[in-house]
Amino acid sequence: MVAIGTSFDKLAKSVSMTGKALRKWRSHKNVKDYLEEIPLENIDIGTILLESRNNLYMKKLDEIIMNPNTSDYNRIDPIKAAHMIQKVMYYRPTAE
Repeated sequence: MVAIGTSFDKLAKSVSMTGKALRKWRSHKNVKDYLEEIPLENIDIGTILLESRNNLYMKKLDEIIMNPNTSDYNRIDPIKAAHMIQKVMYYRPTAE
């Protein structure tokens, strides 16, 4: 919960501990490693979700962009979103 932004005091209360005791656990090697892994796992999960829904997102954005009732001004954000998706999906650095 701390890794996703919950305060130590709020978390400590939810597990019937003091904030001080919980903060001591933060320095434990296993906890430190875990807290460093969580943001990376969240990024991986988000990327997997984006990849799995890529075609749906692009189809919807294309419908908005190509709709004759969509003003040029209102096409800007969908075009930017489509470019961002393409950048993430096709220009990611590959692992060595």
